[in-house]
Amino acid sequence: ARSSTQYRLHDPVFARQRYWGEPVPIYFKEGLPCPLPEKKLPLRLPQVDSYKPTQDGAAPLARAAQWEVDGWPLETSTMPSWAGSSWYFLRYMDPKNRRALAGLKALNYWQAVDVYVGGKEHATGHLIYARFFTKFLYDRGYVPMEEPFSRLFNQGMIQSFSQLVYRIKGTNKFVSHGLRKGYTTTALRVAIDLVKKRRLDVEAFKKWRPDLANATFILEDGEYICGALLEKMSKSKYNTISPAPIIKKYGADVLRLYMLFLGPIQQDKPWSVEGIQGIARFIKRVFAFFDRYLCSKIEGKGPSDAMLSALHEAIYRVERGVDRFAFNTSISALMVLINRLQHDLAHIPNRAMMEDVVRLLAPFAPHIAEYLWRRLGRKKSVMYAGFPTYNPAYMEAKNVMYPIAVNGKRRAEMSCSIDDDEHAVTQRALQHMNIQRWIKGKQVKKVIFVHKRMVNIVL
Repeated sequence: ARSSTQYRLHDPVFARQRYWGEPVPIYFKEGLPCPLPEKKLPLRLPQVDSYKPTQDGAAPLARAAQWEVDGWPLETSTMPSWAGSSWYFLRYMDPKNRRALAGLKALNYWQAVDVYVGGKEHATGHLIYARFFTKFLYDRGYVPMEEPFSRLFNQGMIQSFSQLVYRIKGTNKFVSHGLRKGYTTTALRVAIDLVKKRRLDVEAFKKWRPDLANATFILEDGEYICGALLEKMSKSKYNTISPAPIIKKYGADVLRLYMLFLGPIQQDKPWSVEGIQGIARFIKRVFAFFDRYLCSKIEGKGPSDAMLSALHEAIYRVERGVDRFAFNTSISALMVLINRLQHDLAHIPNRAMMEDVVRLLAPFAPHIAEYLWRRLGRKKSVMYAGFPTYNPAYMEAKNVMYPIAVNGKRRAEMSCSIDDDEHAVTQRALQHMNIQRWIKGKQVKKVIFVHKRMVNIVL
């Protein structure tokens, strides 16, 4: 048996009967196609009186008065958009070169694109034709690399619940979701902003669909309940969610953080308005942390070993997440960092540490980072500050942060020496100020201790 590889390729027509697009440098001499001589290049689009096709259906270029060379007519079709997109990245390397698409000096310097981020739909369209173009140019000696992209990353789609109404076949009547089983129905998608908690605004629906203004509705408990179908967010499915109200309420940085935090970027992810509130609370904790630092009266106690360990662990995890396009893990690392720094009430970070926190936050929340950077007294943009560098020595922590739980619910945290034994840690946990109010007047049944991980007090 022999293995084989099968490729699925679109076979699109190269010509487009429109005005905009690269004109094809072909003229017809006595009916035969001939390439335009190099000295007559580049071929530029002519002036036309209209961008519409002619009355007999010819392309708009047929309207041009002098669309010919040496008396012979030029091709009136233009190239498709993917013709230019198959090689434009090469032109970016040397955009002012008038003798070649790009000079070899520039091509040898830049080489292939480091990473290409695109959707799955690009695989059988733009990406494969970009490879064809590059391989052809490589074989002819015009470019020094055989592949156009060193790394490819396909992001997933944002999903949303489409809202469905059910029309009884052959009628102008709609039945609510819970009552539809007794009827033969056709499901129709409805604009998502006409539905709240699956309840349809019937009057708004009639205005949205004037052709259904006289429709009647079979309700359940006085309301029309819609069905829901999770699928790709798309205008054609009427399930798109405008970012404008979210930005107005929470800010662009919160929206950006939430979208990156939804999950692995290569997976399809359902949109949820409720989830964005958790990100908003995180940003509030960031501001509270900076307010405490800038208004703190604590003197002589700089960052603890546990703080330094938390910072450099975060730098490592954020950088690693960005390199792997795992932005959700980077943001998770930032959340852990702020939480750990917030709970060390006996120490305050120094200015260098606070600046490192802002530099970590900047790629994900640039507006907030810029504001905090100015509050720290910096005048030049944080974007010029560079990314912080982690020190492996700090990751070998001398202290460890223990979460303290009461009956399984986290109630406090405390920093202990990594050398402290079980007795020392549990005694400190029982005497912790925040724990005392939870155990006062109650009997401690047992204390569960997990070294370097947690303390759980069972009442």
